[in-house]
Amino acid sequence: DVLEAHVVGVDYERNRDHGIYCRMLYDYLRVALDRGVSRVNYGRTADEIKSSVGAVPVGMTCYVRHRERTLNKLLPTLARYVRLPQAPLREPFKKAWYAINASINRQRLGLPDGASA
Repeated sequence: DVLEAHVVGVDYERNRDHGIYCRMLYDYLRVALDRGVSRVNYGRTADEIKSSVGAVPVGMTCYVRHRERTLNKLLPTLARYVRLPQAPLREPFKKAWYAINASINRQRLGLPDGASA
């Protein structure tokens, strides 16, 4: 029930001239609507442009293990200091859509009622 839409290898010069990447995001969205799936997984990069087509970030858990046992003991402490930059979120749809669909979207994202993404 999820469309996986990942892109590897974009010609950045042509993309700049023709907006290829954004068009691809819209094409994936159209495919998802045509197939009746409830979610599109656009991946973890280029958050800002994906936000312009309505994508929202979803939390993720990452497990890391190093070959050296001593380093494995330090990893949890080091991980606490990693802070990823937050891309600005856009809301491309009318505010009424967000209000009407708020609880449905929280449920689809696996968030408790009243939580933010």
